[in-house]
Amino acid sequence: MIHIVTKNRASLYTPQFEAMPGLLHRIYAANRDNPRIPAGRNEGTDPALTIYLMRIHPSGDLSAAIRLSPSEFRPHSPVQPYDLGFASLPIGPKIWDAGQVCLRAHPDKWMALADMALGTLEFALTWGIKQICFLLDEELRQATRYLPSGVEFAGRPFVFLGETFMPTIISASAASLQSLRELVPDDGPRLLLT
Repeated sequence: MIHIVTKNRASLYTPQFEAMPGLLHRIYAANRDNPRIPAGRNEGTDPALTIYLMRIHPSGDLSAAIRLSPSEFRPHSPVQPYDLGFASLPIGPKIWDAGQVCLRAHPDKWMALADMALGTLEFALTWGIKQICFLLDEELRQATRYLPSGVEFAGRPFVFLGETFMPTIISASAASLQSLRELVPDDGPRLLLT
């Protein structure tokens, strides 16, 4: 199941937050030999409305995670190189940014990615989010070809730490959720609503 982790519930997920840097590092390092990229909860810079979606095995192990925050909290004067990649992406009350995509290098990683895509769309529709903005690396960009609809590449590729990222917008609609569900075994909703 995919857990929705809000700021007031973050302390219940300390082991999973501690695992995030290793998973983010693994997907980059295992495939591209890049240096470690920081990940995990940052109380100093995470906006109050930041949400983490975490795919957690019944054993408690984290297999995938993503950080979501309202685009309106995006830095107005980007100072970090990665932030500049969002410059070509829209901002608005129904548009959220996604980052820190973490994925365990495991035989079921593509199922984990499909679950995360479904969970993210379910979350977006529940919260009235219309678009989610990403900077997708080449591997994740290639994975979007399996999304039947609702993917738009916006702007030019962006290079960060030697990797090329594509500014991407994924539209959240009942139709896009249904079309993705038709490609993935239907085990019902992915989100754990508590």
